[in-house]
Amino acid sequence: MRLVWLAYTNFTYDDAFITFKYAQNLASGQGFVYNVGERIYGITSPLFALLLAGWLRTFHGDILLGARIIGLLAAIGAQVMAWSTLGQLKITGGQRLVALAVFALSDKLWLKDTGGMETPIIIFLMMTAWYASVRNWPIRAGIATGLLLWTRIDLAVWAVVLVGFSWYAKKRPPILLIVAIGFIYLPWLVFATSYFGSPVPHTLTAKWIAYIGHDHSPLLEHLLTIVRWLTPFTLPDNWIGWQYALAGATISLAAFGVVNVRRGEKLAILAVFGILELILLTLIRATFEDRYFVPLWWITLLLCGLGVGTIWKLLGSSAFIRLSAVPAIMAVLLVGLTMGYQQALIERDKQLYRNDAALKPIGLWLNQHTHPGATVLLEPLGYIGYYADRDMIDEVGLISPQVVDLMRQGVDRLGVISLIEPDYFVVHCDDVLGFLSRSDNHDFSTHYMCTIVFNPLGFDPAGYNQSGLQRSSCYEIWSHELTPSITYQTP
Repeated sequence: MRLVWLAYTNFTYDDAFITFKYAQNLASGQGFVYNVGERIYGITSPLFALLLAGWLRTFHGDILLGARIIGLLAAIGAQVMAWSTLGQLKITGGQRLVALAVFALSDKLWLKDTGGMETPIIIFLMMTAWYASVRNWPIRAGIATGLLLWTRIDLAVWAVVLVGFSWYAKKRPPILLIVAIGFIYLPWLVFATSYFGSPVPHTLTAKWIAYIGHDHSPLLEHLLTIVRWLTPFTLPDNWIGWQYALAGATISLAAFGVVNVRRGEKLAILAVFGILELILLTLIRATFEDRYFVPLWWITLLLCGLGVGTIWKLLGSSAFIRLSAVPAIMAVLLVGLTMGYQQALIERDKQLYRNDAALKPIGLWLNQHTHPGATVLLEPLGYIGYYADRDMIDEVGLISPQVVDLMRQGVDRLGVISLIEPDYFVVHCDDVLGFLSRSDNHDFSTHYMCTIVFNPLGFDPAGYNQSGLQRSSCYEIWSHELTPSITYQTP
């Protein structure tokens, strides 16, 4: 199903190319940097970047192919480890099959496993650590958990849960587990501190300032956003009631699975992690990117599958009773595949029009028609930054501390452009209308001019009732008046 999804959509996240750029520079000897010469800890997954750099040095091939192969192998590994762990818990083959079959139908997992991000590696390492914990192998559990922290530091709550459960079970501190985690993760902390000047990813600071620091919406709003996402497959945005109903059923079945499966104390590791992760995501309002929900969602779905498998087992061996459940099973299959197909259409169009017809061509245009030392200010950093190979300044500040400093001072987007004065900036086609309508736009309107427009879907900045994809695929490149003139052909 993942290969079919990939063949049809060819979708890759824009953010994946930020990691690709770090890996490319590392593999080519430029250092663990995004912009050459700027040591900014602007990467969310150092381990994934190292794996991709190793891929480039070994195979000298397409980095996207490497990311997809690593992602698919990790996705397979995660389900193998989950299957093996459930076997160690004496859960029957039928129950395990039902538990993992849930993942076969999930378009959300198809997307996350093939989108070029580190998500499948996270799940693989979590499941590996869980398996080692169940087998009472503290050193191996610690190694997997340490590597998990290399992959994404926000999963530290998993380490806390593993240590806590081991401590509770043995009535003494799990020294081997703690030492193994520290032994694996400490080298990265030392390197990050000496190389970047801080062990804290700059991305955390930038996202806090850009998305969270000024968000005063009720915590309940964020909680409900996360809960609505805990469904096996994607439902349309306007199906709010169905989202809550399906999420409620999923969570209820997950709770049933934890309570009614033999040796449920081992499953409680997953349940406690899920609860703590839900609380943490809600408290820090980390709902601006749904990929942060995936570890919680994956575990919820696994436990939900166990709940369904347990119910199936409780039905007994009666052929009549089990046959009566077939229509419900077929209905779920049909709905899942229908929703998956609808989502595939959406992701395919995003790839075709936004990524392949706008973002990537913008990057190639900047590479071909700007001077090597040119600076570019933009928000969609991934594709453009990777293919442009120019000094990038991103509006969120992921790799640009100067932007974060200005945002801290309350400087808005137009002010950032005026103060930084990049040679070029990339902007949505309708955003400039807002800039020009402001009374304080003198520097902007005097010193910048529109150089080229990328508009594959014919978006009208002043129009109405146009799709979000039309807008998100329309970009303009504006150049500073002092930028040396260049010659190019308009596409």
